[in-house]
Amino acid sequence: MGQEKKIILGKILGVLFILSAIPKAIGLQMAVDNFNKWLLGDEWRYLVALAEIVAGLLMFSKWERYGTIILLGIMPAATLVHIQFQEWVMLPMPIIFGLLLLYYDKKASVTN
Repeated sequence: MGQEKKIILGKILGVLFILSAIPKAIGLQMAVDNFNKWLLGDEWRYLVALAEIVAGLLMFSKWERYGTIILLGIMPAATLVHIQFQEWVMLPMPIIFGLLLLYYDKKASVTN
């Protein structure tokens, strides 16, 4: 992966996580309902939204590595929640994003 493609992938991942945080942060009913269904409540919804926003913004800075680490911490938890609640349709998303983050992190480590 060339340096330019790495930069683009990092920015795309950052934008996607910021966008995924917005419904959680503003209390969109679907996000509220999901976190309540998962027995996590508003505290966890806000915490996940904050982590996704901070990590997403870090992907636009020289501290992108920390953004990747934060997001890689969230993806296994999201995967386990979807498995626990048998949400098979939602399950591929954290797995795909986790794999993209691992790929990105590996490529970032090689080029830095």
